[in-house]
Amino acid sequence: MLVTSSIQKDSSQQHPQTVYPQITPTQLPPIVLLNGWGMANNTWESLVPVLQQQHDVVVIDVVYSEDADALCHHLYKQLPTPCVLIGWSLGGMLATKITALYPESIVGLITLASNVQFVADGDWPDAMSTDIFDAFFQLFISNPDKALQRFSHLVVQGDTQRREQKQYLQSLIETKISTMNTPELMAGLVLLRDIKNQTALKSIRCPSLHCFGENDALVPIKTTDKLRSLNDMILYHIIPKSSHLLHAPVNRIEKRITKFLASAFNHQGKPQ
Repeated sequence: MLVTSSIQKDSSQQHPQTVYPQITPTQLPPIVLLNGWGMANNTWESLVPVLQQQHDVVVIDVVYSEDADALCHHLYKQLPTPCVLIGWSLGGMLATKITALYPESIVGLITLASNVQFVADGDWPDAMSTDIFDAFFQLFISNPDKALQRFSHLVVQGDTQRREQKQYLQSLIETKISTMNTPELMAGLVLLRDIKNQTALKSIRCPSLHCFGENDALVPIKTTDKLRSLNDMILYHIIPKSSHLLHAPVNRIEKRITKFLASAFNHQGKPQ
């Protein structure tokens, strides 16, 4: 069952969203999904039925703007609260910031293939090099379609199921290109360049799980070595033989996510 959500707390920044009501009535908190850069929100379509068994699921198609704090504020005002945030890639970086900024409203956090910061510097070297990111940025300026096609290859590079993933993504990428808002995607690249979540992760106290692909071409697996040093409450899990697109096929992560949710909340929907 699919319904269009009417939950809007601030009309100044509209992020399209769809609500999938829970199948089994529970008191568990709703789950909000935030997509990553360059992908339409239907990349979640294989995970939604898993989460929908016991949770209302809200899928938000994030409208990017360059001011990360303002964007997170607008997203927060659109959320059903309290809720659990799940974000993929850039969506996970935004979910982390929202969780740190509004801890009273976010009762759980799950990120998929999300680094503390996407572009490396002296404080966080285990990320994409500045040179590689800048080259992609320039490619997007000159040829957005080609950049998105390049990105679709990178998200599956190194994955043992990349052939199936490429087939799955092809229609999604074509849809995204045909409706692409170039300035919005450019703003998303600025967010990837500028967001640094070390301070945010240090402050988070709700249950949180961070999943990474063993062969991710965009987020070096070595980032997990430093992640726990920021917050010893953080749980992380490495998905073997996978790359950046962790949630396709969904069977690789569904048990890890559902187990985490079951351990995080009691039957009354309260953290335990």
